[in-house]
Amino acid sequence: MPLTAVALTSLPNNEMTQRIESLFEVSPEFSSGHAAISYFKSALAKGDKLYVGLFNDKPVCAVCVRGQGTTKTLQYIVVHLANRGRGLARELIKQTCLLEESYGVENFVPGCGAIHRALSSLGRLEEQA
Repeated sequence: MPLTAVALTSLPNNEMTQRIESLFEVSPEFSSGHAAISYFKSALAKGDKLYVGLFNDKPVCAVCVRGQGTTKTLQYIVVHLANRGRGLARELIKQTCLLEESYGVENFVPGCGAIHRALSSLGRLEEQA
């Protein structure tokens, strides 16, 4: 079963949120999974989205999309430890970009080196002058 990206605009109070919290336990950008969930609850309430990559209906990776208008920043990417090295981050970025483009987004800004590499490999970075 392939990876499927879904956009969350709020976090449900269920097992999905608990699994996302577990994903972010290993993120260097948050002190804990609980801190990540607190951040995302606030960010989603302000209009950000959290794209979650599902495999067998379980979240195995996630990335946050921030910003308004036709340019969005992708940041806070995380992949479950057991699923690293399988190209899931790149696939999640690819699906996220396709879904965001369907909403009129034209430009994507990387929020970290890993996202920069994924966007670059997908040909989604604009050339710098």
